[in-house]
Amino acid sequence: MQPIVQARTPAIQERLHAIFPNGKDTKDIKLSAHAAAEVVDALSSLGSCFLFEEEMEVLLQALATRSDRCSAGDLVRVLLSTARASHRGPAVEQLAASQALVQHIPNLPPHILGKLLWALAKLDCRPPGLLAQLPAAMAKVAERSSGYQLLQICWSLAVLEHVDTEAFQTMWKQLHRQQSEIGMSSKAALQYCQVSKTQSGVKKAVSSTGWRCESEAVVDVYAVDIAIPELKIAVEVDGPSHFTRTKPKRRLGPSTMKMRHLASAGWTVFPISSDEWDDRHASQEKLDQLREIVVQQAKAKLKGTHE
Repeated sequence: MQPIVQARTPAIQERLHAIFPNGKDTKDIKLSAHAAAEVVDALSSLGSCFLFEEEMEVLLQALATRSDRCSAGDLVRVLLSTARASHRGPAVEQLAASQALVQHIPNLPPHILGKLLWALAKLDCRPPGLLAQLPAAMAKVAERSSGYQLLQICWSLAVLEHVDTEAFQTMWKQLHRQQSEIGMSSKAALQYCQVSKTQSGVKKAVSSTGWRCESEAVVDVYAVDIAIPELKIAVEVDGPSHFTRTKPKRRLGPSTMKMRHLASAGWTVFPISSDEWDDRHASQEKLDQLREIVVQQAKAKLKGTHE
């Protein structure tokens, strides 16, 4: 915390005044695009997610108005800085969607592309134009990426709910070819990708019931993996981290508490493990069970409206 406490020293205040001579007005910023990107980077490092919110936003707005003069490298650096500071506003979305960045996506090297996607995932920023360029980019970088870079990209795409895309499939296949390069500290992230891939498949199956479903729907303090709000059905897709590693597998306490809380709030909780979903016979059986629950809940809802 020490750097944050000392972040607004007289020397820094003096330099900030030089950048914003007449208050925080984008018209007064005379910095080049590259220099502005460097200042954003410095402010995110100094203030983390606690300080310099207004200053960063003004600089980002200034950059957004002159994004055509920014290099792709500067834009990636800015987005990384905003992600580190957990700073997301309209200017960030404009920068992520700018042509100066989008047109270079297919030619970014793996380490830069991985950092960019990590930043977008951290901020949950999903510029359609940029994401549309990913298949072409992945085809070029897949075989040139290290195991860590592949993992970073797959994790980011999973967070952005892009596991069903050509871009994800390309990197996912390459990641499995290079699993030996992934250290133990990264296994949890790989596990997250696998569960996200399963969750995407389960969501498709749930959608086939004909009822509207939502991913990561918030119920009280919990995020439900897949919810059918009208019927108050919560589908929980559980990966290995929800169970003991020893056999027989037992559900861990926090997961059990979540299910208990949802049930007490009037939700019907339907858990399905990633192992069950990977087993075709088991997954079909679970899907049949879910459909039966949906039918029962729908009948109860219909009966309630007529009483």
